[in-house]
Amino acid sequence: MTSEYSDIFSRFLLRVEDYKLAGLDEKIANEMLIGYLRNGASESYVRRLFANFTMDDDVEEIEWTLANPADALAD
Repeated sequence: MTSEYSDIFSRFLLRVEDYKLAGLDEKIANEMLIGYLRNGASESYVRRLFANFTMDDDVEEIEWTLANPADALAD
């Protein structure tokens, strides 16, 4: 399955209370968000959830497959 960074960032930004982030230049803010995403994805407990997990910063997409899905529609 594929997820776009923008979808993940929009969910993240709904929960963030750091108003300084909103005032940053869009390019700088995007670089910070990619850093946050990479940092979170590098955690071992996150990696154990996936059989396949690949991040592509050029196209801003994540390709992933759950390691133990409950059923065929669980992804």
